[in-house]
Amino acid sequence: MEDRTLKQLLMSSSYFVLNKQIVKAIGIEAGFLLTILIEASDGLANEDGWFYKTSPSLEEETGLSNHKQSKIIEELTKLGILEQENKGMPMKRYFRINFKKIEELVFKTQDLKNSNASIKENEKQGFKNFESKDLKNSNACIEKIPNNKELNNNNLKNNNLLKEKNKKEKSKNEVETYINDLKLNDDYKQLLFRYVEYRKSIKKPIKTIVPIKKILKDFSDWFSLDEAINIAMEKEWQGLEPEWIVKYKQSKTCNNYGNKIAESKDTSQFLVDDDYIEQMNRRYGLKND
Repeated sequence: MEDRTLKQLLMSSSYFVLNKQIVKAIGIEAGFLLTILIEASDGLANEDGWFYKTSPSLEEETGLSNHKQSKIIEELTKLGILEQENKGMPMKRYFRINFKKIEELVFKTQDLKNSNASIKENEKQGFKNFESKDLKNSNACIEKIPNNKELNNNNLKNNNLLKEKNKKEKSKNEVETYINDLKLNDDYKQLLFRYVEYRKSIKKPIKTIVPIKKILKDFSDWFSLDEAINIAMEKEWQGLEPEWIVKYKQSKTCNNYGNKIAESKDTSQFLVDDDYIEQMNRRYGLKND
């Protein structure tokens, strides 16, 4: 091929110029076919913008098959970029370019791209800021957690101690108030307080008025209560149960009776001297061993 012919082939007039934004918006093949149709409309369109272009002529100019052309034209029609009508006799396929739609599509795509790029950049920057800030806060929290935990544990411990103390004070006041309010003589009340103090001394304090009510029911008079408390303190009993007192008194009575029987069998008072034995031996002809 001569240099001149090659130069003419490589000249700009031998090339199609495709708009980058259109190609990005609808693809290179659709953009290529649309460019051919735009060039055709520039010289062939009537006053209303309609022009016709046959499939063979488009295939010759673009290299796109009839099937490929139909598919692309359908896509452009759906986008509103291209309008198509069949007119005349014989029937011909007419096209009209909607330049307003092309403008909207191109600029919308560009704006959307810029917006997405801006959003991604903001998200990226925001994530970095958040990551940095969050990391600092996390480190600060990690440093504070042991102190807060220790503080919480101390507060919880102190609260529990305070609750326990208040509970004991409340129980003590409740029992004392109940005894003092009883419509009984002071001597009987003193016995009750004596029993309350005894329970404290054996580390089994009375926490409610229930045991006191039971005592009032089981030992209604001063003598029986005094006896029961003395026995409980002697035996180191925690409670005052009437049946325990009865059994204890019965066992003590039996022991005393047994001791008396043992004493009655003592024969030491019947001892005799040697002279009396010798006299008896002579009287009855017995010999001394």
